[in-house]
Amino acid sequence: MRKNAYLRKSLLTGRRLRRLRPKSITVMNLRHALYTLTATLLLSTAGCKHETAQLSVNLPDKFDGQQIELMSYLDSTVIARATVEKGHADFNLNTNDSLKLPLLTAVIIDGRIRAFYVAEPGKALLTDSMNVASGTPDNERFALLMTRLDSIEDTDDMASYVRFAEQAYNDNLDSPLRDYFGIEWLKYADPQRVDSLLETAPDDFRNSRRALHYENFARLRSNTSPGKKYVDFAGETADGKPMKLSDLIKPGRYALVDFWASWCPYCIKELPDMARLYESWNGRGLDIIGVAVRDKTADTQGAVAKYGISWPVVYNTQRTPYDLYGFTGIPHHMLIGPDGTILSRGESLAQIEQMLEQVVKSQESRVKSQESRVKRMACDECRDMPPACCNGHHVSTYQQHSYRWGNMPEATVHDIFSGNSVP
Repeated sequence: MRKNAYLRKSLLTGRRLRRLRPKSITVMNLRHALYTLTATLLLSTAGCKHETAQLSVNLPDKFDGQQIELMSYLDSTVIARATVEKGHADFNLNTNDSLKLPLLTAVIIDGRIRAFYVAEPGKALLTDSMNVASGTPDNERFALLMTRLDSIEDTDDMASYVRFAEQAYNDNLDSPLRDYFGIEWLKYADPQRVDSLLETAPDDFRNSRRALHYENFARLRSNTSPGKKYVDFAGETADGKPMKLSDLIKPGRYALVDFWASWCPYCIKELPDMARLYESWNGRGLDIIGVAVRDKTADTQGAVAKYGISWPVVYNTQRTPYDLYGFTGIPHHMLIGPDGTILSRGESLAQIEQMLEQVVKSQESRVKSQESRVKRMACDECRDMPPACCNGHHVSTYQQHSYRWGNMPEATVHDIFSGNSVP
């Protein structure tokens, strides 16, 4: 009964309901549309704000008026510029068709890389005492990894440096930090392993300008690796006359080639150790040759005089050694053997001295072995001779029997038989 009455009431008022229902539904749809539009605008605004990378740079007043550039690390493309005013410069970067964030950038001042900045959403800060910006997650992580890498570099342990760079690359494949540590690995890695890394690397890394550059340098390192003959190149004397590296390399002696520059603090720092090495080994068959790279002759001359460099220097080679030997940083050391063969590259002075000690011990052992062999190889004519006669006979017939002495000099054979070189 009540149900039927309700239905009747509904039927009686149906016309009015039909008139009101569309109006009520329209209001509801309008409200829903407004809510949706408002939410979309809020999300869009929040999204834009979230995608903005902000960098504040604070520098001493001496930098006022200078231009700062943010350069894409992999491709060396300048993505933003700002001028320092009252010791301050600001950058605001947003994702667009030509710029995708996050992105690893190099901070360029006066044509040189002064620091690094991961352009990612958020506010970051960079000062003249920092080599990596701070304030956002990737920049904070980058700074921590760089501190660890620097501590390894200070030990002069290149193998550990390369291992750390490779591990940091693999640990950050989904981060812009991958780009920096991947390139560091390419710079110094065993050339035989470079292809394997690049085969599995992301396309944007593998095909980047910087990766291709250091891939080529790896080929150059392979062509001038230990066991290969050194490659000659031209430079100048202090007074501008033509000079080649080969002019200073003496056959039969070891040569330590030190690629350096007057502006390189690490090169200058190790000069006292280089001087001690020269003093200790020059009389034992080692020559040291300095090669000034990317340096003005006047600046090189000033450093030679200031620090008392007593070994010969090849001046004004600029980038030629880089482009022949594929090294990327200085100081870079190359030890060349008496026959012109490269014995080591990229090792510290301590490692080089250790190698020289091992070489000397090996030579002494070989000489003793030859002495014993010579004494056992007297020819048949000497078997019944007194020792003095045998000695004279072997010296006098040295030319006829030189093959028996392993091509030793005649004086050495005489010393062996006279007992002068036998312990």
